[in-house]
Amino acid sequence: MSIMQIGELVGGLSSEFRTNHSMLWGPMKAMRNYVVHQYARVDIQTIWDTALNDIPALLAFCNGILAREET
Repeated sequence: MSIMQIGELVGGLSSEFRTNHSMLWGPMKAMRNYVVHQYARVDIQTIWDTALNDIPALLAFCNGILAREET
């Protein structure tokens, strides 16, 4: 569910934000769409790899944005 929510929220980001902050926005949205529409075909290893590798990187990115906003 968290991966679906991340992909959904990415779709709500402004094009200006996405342009000014380099991140794999398209693949995040694409993964959301795949999980939602092809749920029975989702490879659990892909989800696991995403949770272990990509989510921590996204968290670090978001924390960096928030830290800059606080200053």
